[in-house]
Amino acid sequence: MNVTVMNYCMKKKNYVLQTVKILIKYSSALYRSPFASAANLVKTLTGPKYDGKFLHSIVKEKLGNTWLRQTLTNIVIPTFDIKRLQPAIFSNYQVKNNPSTDALLSDICIGTSAAPTYLPAHYFETKDPSGKVREFNLIDGGVAENNPVCLWFINLQTHLQLV
Repeated sequence: MNVTVMNYCMKKKNYVLQTVKILIKYSSALYRSPFASAANLVKTLTGPKYDGKFLHSIVKEKLGNTWLRQTLTNIVIPTFDIKRLQPAIFSNYQVKNNPSTDALLSDICIGTSAAPTYLPAHYFETKDPSGKVREFNLIDGGVAENNPVCLWFINLQTHLQLV
């Protein structure tokens, strides 16, 4: 999510300062103690620690209706699709060749932030130009690729071969 937050803040100038302000402003609300009540204790034992609703609302508010194809810089965001049991890599390099991967940045960020045991998986759908629907059931990208720099190099190499 931080790469995309910085991408958003680049539009606003002073992106490092803006990113730090966003993280400081919302960090205490994003990660409230799950042990506030006995009901939350039971939920913690049977599912994710946090419901993610506040995180989702902030990400959607900050990123709005920005699509992957609209990013200011080239990005690669790893996620893992728990229904397909395989990585789902989002890159603006891929959008031309695979339009079904063009999704709202907010959905991609929420998906890649969904660390197992902490936040629930994130579900969304995309449509390609022919109207074919693709479903995504995403969790933390670190499950698929813990070092996004390696993934970026692979995507760059693939992109350069296609050009």
